[in-house]
Amino acid sequence: PMVDQYAIWPLNTQPIQWQMLFLDSPQSGAAFELLIGLGGTLILLGLLLLIENKLKVVLRPFAAAGRVALTLYVAQFVLVWGTTLIGVDITSNDIGAIPFGDIMVVLFTLLIGWLLAKLPNGPLESAIRRFEGLFYKK
Repeated sequence: PMVDQYAIWPLNTQPIQWQMLFLDSPQSGAAFELLIGLGGTLILLGLLLLIENKLKVVLRPFAAAGRVALTLYVAQFVLVWGTTLIGVDITSNDIGAIPFGDIMVVLFTLLIGWLLAKLPNGPLESAIRRFEGLFYKK
């Protein structure tokens, strides 16, 4: 329907696109969308807390990736910087366009996080602790 800009509210606004509520898009900061996104996040957090004790094996990979989050975060910047130096722009690749690309990214992140978590500390975390040790007497 056409929106009449001189009509009273809510007839002067676009209808709410309910099918878009749980989808994200860049720079979509409408207060309604943000509140729905926060509500969805809290629902997900509540569900994860409910299954925490019952399905630990499901949450274990996410915990492993969380322990080395700083290493994973820095590694992506180092990877992009390194490939850009040799002339390959990997930031222009649209992984979301690949079928199941998002799932592939999640699985790859969990796998790398799990492998890094097998170390006593993540490599970056260990380097930071050694660097801080230079300034503190034990």
